Amino acid sequence: MELNDLPSPSSPAPKPRRFSHPSTLPSLPNPTIFRGMEKWRHAPEPNFKGRLELECGDLRELVPLIDWRFFFYAWSVKEGAPGAAELKRDAEAELERLIEGKWTEARAVVLFARVRRRGDSLDVLAPACDCGVPHPPVARLHFLRMQEAAAGEPLRSVADYFSPYEDDWIGMFALSAGLGADAHARALDEAGDPYRALLVRTLVVRLTEAYSEKLHRDVMKKWWGYAPGRPFGTRPVPGYPTTPDHSEILTLWRLLRPETIGLQMTDSRMMLPEASICGYYVPHPASRYFSISHIGADQLEDYARRKGWTLETAKRELARIL
Repeated sequence: MELNDLPSPSSPAPKPRRFSHPSTLPSLPNPTIFRGMEKWRHAPEPNFKGRLELECGDLRELVPLIDWRFFFYAWSVKEGAPGAAELKRDAEAELERLIEGKWTEARAVVLFARVRRRGDSLDVLAPACDCGVPHPPVARLHFLRMQEAAAGEPLRSVADYFSPYEDDWIGMFALSAGLGADAHARALDEAGDPYRALLVRTLVVRLTEAYSEKLHRDVMKKWWGYAPGRPFGTRPVPGYPTTPDHSEILTLWRLLRPETIGLQMTDSRMMLPEASICGYYVPHPASRYFSISHIGADQLEDYARRKGWTLETAKRELARIL
């Protein structure tokens, strides 16, 4: 696989296909299954190491990165359908008022940490860790593995994109471009303008996705610097098909401390503002998004052991992929 053939960071997960269900959990694949691993033994050391809080001072920088397809999807309107052009004009006007009036803010926290692979888990090492000296991890990140794949495709895990030979690096992030927007939308509702309120709520979701894309590019080129040329790498999010265990957000939250930039988490692990994203930066040139839609009893038991869960807890947490 050449770098020019790699998917962009925002490439969607593949569409579902027919799968087989093996009766036993497959062993870890040889890391060289991803062509180029012998040249990319581990990620380069980040330009900035540790935790960093950031703010997007000019939200107009995000506007060109908005994917309007998903805006129309949220409104159940097809591009080109009657009313679509008028809806977009209204949205663009509302977006301008939102930015000009400073009714919302975009902030992020990122963390670049050294990790050591342990099977399909990663130990997050203390910042001052000397690679040659054993050091207790400050946290452990757990990943699941595909147990279904089309013929000839590897059974992937996010852990595969980290070196089994030596220490490596991972990035973590939490961000929102909707800080303050909820109060503005409520005020519009109370003023009797639910249409504008709904425009604001859907626009900040798209702004947040745009901010996620921009920050990823900034990480590649500036803060980490692992891809100064053509962008590559992925940013999977707990609870989505590549990393379906949503409970892993609790570990990210503890490490990132997003409360300091205004984000909150409810008891049900919902982030506030609702237009918020929390995930990983995976910098390997062969990394891609994939879907874990089913795991067997063998992996369920293994994952429960790794997480320190009872089997009943594991079944509850991972019910949708059993």
